[in-house]
Amino acid sequence: MRARSRFAVANILLAAGLVSGRALAVLTSTIAWITLHRRRSLWRWFATRPGGAFETLHRIAVTQIARQVFKAGILLGAEAAVLRRVRCRGIDRLPAGGCVIAVSHTPWGRVLARWSLACGFALVLGHPRWAWWAGSSHLSASVAGIRRAVIALRRGRRVAVVVDDFVQRGGCAAEFLGRSTRVSKRGVCLAVLAGVPIVAATVRYARGRIVVHLDAPRRTGAARQERDALSRMLLRDVEREVTRRPEAWQDLFEFFGNGDQVQPGLSS
Repeated sequence: MRARSRFAVANILLAAGLVSGRALAVLTSTIAWITLHRRRSLWRWFATRPGGAFETLHRIAVTQIARQVFKAGILLGAEAAVLRRVRCRGIDRLPAGGCVIAVSHTPWGRVLARWSLACGFALVLGHPRWAWWAGSSHLSASVAGIRRAVIALRRGRRVAVVVDDFVQRGGCAAEFLGRSTRVSKRGVCLAVLAGVPIVAATVRYARGRIVVHLDAPRRTGAARQERDALSRMLLRDVEREVTRRPEAWQDLFEFFGNGDQVQPGLSS
């Protein structure tokens, strides 16, 4: 009974934080709209979004404040209330064996890492900063970590990998939001090494819920051209989502802030 009461209180506080955040988002988006004029390339891009620059900035502000509310909820012991707000659509599309889950730099990475750990959805291959959030499901993005990931995939596990990491060397040439860059092929190469398909995951936020949408599995051959083609295809999927919903990509401001040359290691 006490646990149920604590959960109810945590859920109420979480809801109150999200509602208050929507009010605060009006102020923060107004300030962002005023200062955005100083960054011409970003302003031009925002001005072409559906609803205009202010509406786009407001959606981003709502998302970022909700992100901090959920993060605080987990850190303050309300993890169950936060994770209950995660939904996953398209589970029936997942292959019977292992697969690589292709994700982008979503604002909800921390919450989803905890959710994945709690329900055993997938291992997380990523930077050491994800170790606390992903817990025992974390795999370091190192040679040893990739070997462990390949073994896990061959044993039927799922491994989540970001597919919008931009690199200065290696990877493959690609276009993203009107700019030339190079994107890492880690996720695709991992799928080829393990002989498993890759499943793209799109993450959206609405009405206090985080919803993960899973796409149909895709496979590619080992040839370089085939790996490059699939890497670019996955990046185009991210680009389409960011174009429609700029708030869905955590690295938007960093991407435009780096000038014509996109730097690796953008925030997650």
